[in-house]
Amino acid sequence: MRNNRRNKYEVEDRLTIVEALQAFVVGLVFFIIIGACGYVESHYDRKDCTVTVVREDYAVAEDTLGYTWSWYITEDSDVAVGDTVTLHMFTAHTDNTIDDDEVVDVRVQ
Repeated sequence: MRNNRRNKYEVEDRLTIVEALQAFVVGLVFFIIIGACGYVESHYDRKDCTVTVVREDYAVAEDTLGYTWSWYITEDSDVAVGDTVTLHMFTAHTDNTIDDDEVVDVRVQ
């Protein structure tokens, strides 16, 4: 009889562990989905921007609406004046203004 009780408790403990792991996995998936949605809402692309200035440490591009955007470049950057680029932008979580948006990445088209 004693062995039956021990087995019963072991089974209950295993079920509790499995249930806790399932709850953890569900919570983790939920957290990842919410994080991905937040990323999508705060990032966007500015396509067809024309590079107007290239210096040693920064470059400037103008988008189709006339806004100018600057970013720091590295030695291995292949951006040249006149190139058409796509700017990957971060909104800084301020959807009502474009003035504080930041260039995150630049891709030459």
